[in-house]
Amino acid sequence: MKKLYTLLIFQSLLSVSFGQTLSLKDLVNSASCPTDAFSSYISKKGFRAEDEAFRYAKKKEKAVNTASFLKREDEPDRQVLHYQTLSEEDSKALKEQLQQQGFQRTTNSGDVYQKGIYTVRYSETKDGDATKHYFVVEKKQLPPPNYYFYAEDLLQLTSHEYLAAVFGAQHVKKETFYYSEKDTNACSVLFPNTNMQVIFIWKDETNYQDISFLIVGGELKAGSSTHTTVAQNKWKSKQGVYLGMSLQELQRANEQPLSFYNWNRDEAGLVNSQHEGRLDLRQLGIVLSHLDLSPGSIEEVVHSSDALKKNERIYVSTLIILPGGK
Repeated sequence: MKKLYTLLIFQSLLSVSFGQTLSLKDLVNSASCPTDAFSSYISKKGFRAEDEAFRYAKKKEKAVNTASFLKREDEPDRQVLHYQTLSEEDSKALKEQLQQQGFQRTTNSGDVYQKGIYTVRYSETKDGDATKHYFVVEKKQLPPPNYYFYAEDLLQLTSHEYLAAVFGAQHVKKETFYYSEKDTNACSVLFPNTNMQVIFIWKDETNYQDISFLIVGGELKAGSSTHTTVAQNKWKSKQGVYLGMSLQELQRANEQPLSFYNWNRDEAGLVNSQHEGRLDLRQLGIVLSHLDLSPGSIEEVVHSSDALKKNERIYVSTLIILPGGK
């Protein structure tokens, strides 16, 4: 899917040409082509190798324009292309192409544009009477859909655009998550109303990026068009915890008893992260539910061993996945 998505971007860019030194198509191709083909490709565009960068020179001229240059950096998970030009016309044309080709401009980070696996950042600096226009094109290397087996694997998809690029725009929806009737947060829902639903809560709510946490098995609450509770969600934690897991199985997986907040609390069913045992709850939140109409425990904090002695039917209903051990 990723290769097809990249090909579609290239094909759509072919229809736009402003005749400037480099078009958006050229920049995207330069950031995307194999490392060993980059030098050949960019030399055909009039750039000559000099030091660690490529600088522009008109055909049949030996002198190069030191203010116009290209430089590419290859990293394990991305390719980054740096492009600088003194041409106001070229800069304006590139920005127009970004908008025409469907790149979404973020509103909180200056001139930053994103579409699928591509991000373009623009800045400018004054150099005497001249203005240097600077574009950075980043191509993110994202694994294909079949790579994402555990819920934690989804943490590398740090924007709505990345989700759409990997799984398809038809499988991800922008929504609103309700903590309460008045307290909300922008979110994206992957595979809404299915047994693979995951809710992405964003720190940057305007641009739908930068993960705050993921919710597996939860719902968006009242007031949203997507609020179906999915009981048997297929996503599971890499620590072996899954939805529908019984309290007995959870205690066995931890190799020691756990505690959780009682049902009359705001944190109803949330497993206490301060515990001993095998499970690391610094990056994994576990919420429990019960099948009994009147659960027997009345204590503020319930110990799993006590609940099991009373034969309370308790199971894992929601997983909360936190990035970076927060």
